[in-house]
Amino acid sequence: MTCSPWVTAALASLARGEAEVVISDTRSELTRFAGNEIHQSVAERFRHVRVRLIDGGRTGVGEVRGHDGRAIERAFAAAEDSRRSPPSRPFAAARAITGGIRRAGRLR
Repeated sequence: MTCSPWVTAALASLARGEAEVVISDTRSELTRFAGNEIHQSVAERFRHVRVRLIDGGRTGVGEVRGHDGRAIERAFAAAEDSRRSPPSRPFAAARAITGGIRRAGRLR
């Protein structure tokens, strides 16, 4: 299996850890007819890049849609930012808002 030059360059820049890169290219075409004549012909291309980085027990995921050559770089950067971010604590935010935990309609 061959890799695009962008993926090869991005993987080469990976200092340590593991990386998973998934690139989906989709092309959709349709032709609309009206009165037995071609009314409209449409073609679209979609590219979805997903990068998962794993290092030191931390995992980060970045996803980007686009066809420009920087899409893979942006996905790697987003995955690295995600991997370095501290884990969220959703219950801590809920306690800060309500001042406690609700049980059976009462605030304790």
